[in-house]
Amino acid sequence: ITSMSLATLEQLLQDDHLLIEEVTLFVRLAEWIRYHRPDAIRIQHLVSHIRFGCISMRDIVEIVKPSKLLSREQYITALE
Repeated sequence: ITSMSLATLEQLLQDDHLLIEEVTLFVRLAEWIRYHRPDAIRIQHLVSHIRFGCISMRDIVEIVKPSKLLSREQYITALE
């Protein structure tokens, strides 16, 4: 996934028919972000495509939060 272009990544994130667990998609997005190091605005835009409601509370706490890709407000919203 790190070799994927930004445009391709955005298409992937927006695909409602993608057969992948949302937490796995988040992990791959985090890898892409670490590799490409986009600015904070781009990161927030990309993260906004993740369907946090499809991620278990446990995964949000154990995987999403430690990534530090979400603002405090986004993290709290993800927990709701």
